[in-house]
Amino acid sequence: MIPILVDTRESKILNLLPENIVKVEELEWGDFQVGHHYFERKTVSDFIASIESKRILHQLPHPKEGKYYMILEGNPLSLPKRRQDLLFNFIRALPKYDIHLLISRSPEDTVNHLLYYSRGTHRLQAPVKKAGRDIRMERASMFGVIRGIGMKTALKLIDRFGSPVNVIGASDEALLKVLNRTQLKRFNLITGRSEDAI
Repeated sequence: MIPILVDTRESKILNLLPENIVKVEELEWGDFQVGHHYFERKTVSDFIASIESKRILHQLPHPKEGKYYMILEGNPLSLPKRRQDLLFNFIRALPKYDIHLLISRSPEDTVNHLLYYSRGTHRLQAPVKKAGRDIRMERASMFGVIRGIGMKTALKLIDRFGSPVNVIGASDEALLKVLNRTQLKRFNLITGRSEDAI
């Protein structure tokens, strides 16, 4: 397995990782590094606080080499609507910084993401089992809780677009290949894409 480098400031996840594959050191970017993959972990509340304080703007720029990921830990749909809008609008901007989004329900799921890359398998479509769920299900769960969409349709969105960032960034025309117009209106409202969707 590829060693997982853990930043000196990150302790919660460190305690959950197998000791034999972990090295602690001060990282140039993010909280974790696995080979050429770099990960910044943020809980939903921390992500919101970083956006509101504009601290996040200093954390996004990164060296050109490697692949960069933001691990969002928690349920964004548990936030008040104003903060949901703030969060989803910022998520849509991540591709501009060449940063990919990974969804995590808990610190244990975050560990699963890191172990997945540590095994040397870098295709995000491959499953990482956790209580009967895999990455595809975890990604879809972000949209499956939206009233009127559900998991079956959410899985279709992930299968078509690949990742939550791609789904949120897709055009209305592209989304209508999967959603009906009522679903699209609700989707746009919940994700903050538009206040007056079609």
